[in-house]
Amino acid sequence: DTLAVYVDAQSSYNLRTVLLFAADAERGPFKKVGEFEIPNYKNMRAPFHEFKFEATTARFVKLQIANFVHGDGPNGNVCTMQLYAGS
Repeated sequence: DTLAVYVDAQSSYNLRTVLLFAADAERGPFKKVGEFEIPNYKNMRAPFHEFKFEATTARFVKLQIANFVHGDGPNGNVCTMQLYAGS
């Protein structure tokens, strides 16, 4: 129920929007379970920015980078991402 994204430093090449999809089968169908706007700064209080979404059960997940801060071209900075299960 939590996606955590590490942002190393502020940059015009950082990712801006991440979409999270879940499915029970490898080929889907995948259902969107979250859309997250990633802040463009390093989180000094904790190493990761954390985003909550409705708890779901799935065997497969897919992360999609929707866009980057600069908006030009397909390339940018993507740092570590972690998924956490609810308790």
